[in-house]
Amino acid sequence: MIFGSVAIIILLIIILTLLFIPSWKSEDSKEEQNEGSLSDVWKNKFFRSTIPLGLFNYGGMVAIQTLWAGPWMVRVAGYTPLESATGLFWINTTMLIAFFIFGYILPKITKLGLESMKLMKLGLPISYLSLLFIIILGENAGALHFTLYILTSIVLTLTQPAVALSFPTSLAGKSLTSFNLLIFVGTFIMQWGIGLIIDLSQFLGKGEIQSFQISFSAYLLICIFSYLYFLLNNRNE
Repeated sequence: MIFGSVAIIILLIIILTLLFIPSWKSEDSKEEQNEGSLSDVWKNKFFRSTIPLGLFNYGGMVAIQTLWAGPWMVRVAGYTPLESATGLFWINTTMLIAFFIFGYILPKITKLGLESMKLMKLGLPISYLSLLFIIILGENAGALHFTLYILTSIVLTLTQPAVALSFPTSLAGKSLTSFNLLIFVGTFIMQWGIGLIIDLSQFLGKGEIQSFQISFSAYLLICIFSYLYFLLNNRNE
């Protein structure tokens, strides 16, 4: 019934969109749409530098938030299913509030001279430390620690406006669509990949807790390499 309700709501949104959203296409917009293509987006140096961040780092963060935080709390930290569900509820509630506040204060921070690129470069290592903290704590890491990881990963959202602003107006939509595609593909890859490493570790004789730690450690290493790739390609920014 829950999934059926969601499907009905989505269908209603589609119908309302078709009925009430005005057409924005004009002669000027048609001309703008012809100025550049998706190949121009994927050839862009800055966009290429963000591909690993979007695919693995951002996608992995969403994979943990949507899939692997719950199993960690149940199978590693020993939560009951109800405790895990409650923890996930507060993780996501805190994330939504934090995203709202971050979106509000970001323009004010930018005016003080701390630009998006600097925030990303300074903030991402903090998220890696919070993930490392979860790995080290193992069975003692719970909802509070995952909330901290999600909060410190909030700087990843800066990649989206940074990507859009690196292109002319006519390519901003294509660049954001391409980057969002990376995030969704990355989420699927990391959801599957984290589980694959857990299963493989257990197949090789590791315990369940250690298997989770190995898998999350592999994800952390991928994030670090993605970050270093981004830094090397934006040294002068």
